[in-house]
Amino acid sequence: MTTKGLEMPRGTSTDSRVLPTWRSKRRKVRMMQPNYLSTDLDRRTNVAAVRAARAIAASQAMAPGVVREVKPGPAAQSDEDILAFCREAGATIFHPSGTCAMGIDPKQGAVLDTRLRVHGVQGLRVVDCSAMPTLVSGNTNAPVVMMAEKAVDMILEDNGRAA
Repeated sequence: MTTKGLEMPRGTSTDSRVLPTWRSKRRKVRMMQPNYLSTDLDRRTNVAAVRAARAIAASQAMAPGVVREVKPGPAAQSDEDILAFCREAGATIFHPSGTCAMGIDPKQGAVLDTRLRVHGVQGLRVVDCSAMPTLVSGNTNAPVVMMAEKAVDMILEDNGRAA
């Protein structure tokens, strides 16, 4: 079994990833470009993180449970080798948020009004992390469920029904 590049004798770990691969044949789909590893700070931080993970795995407390390093592998010692691994295998665990700014004026960048409706598109609302101004520090499930509950109330109100 492997987890985070280390072979472990027991236990499980999964890391689900969603990659944007769908493209419409009728229209061009704008894809987010997060520019991972585009700054020197990003690159130094990632190399340092791999080195820290190795140090933790080699610690007295962890070493007995580690069979061997799988990725990037013991041959990757230079910053360049480690960075190449980070470029190849790196992914975010964060959910993009704040991509649909909320406000009253679309000319100033607002995508949504205060009731989560998309400006200029009748009948469409955005009810997910995109409407959040910043990412919450915990799991996004509960805040999105709360947003969905509020959106249901607003949809019912907007259609003349009691919430």
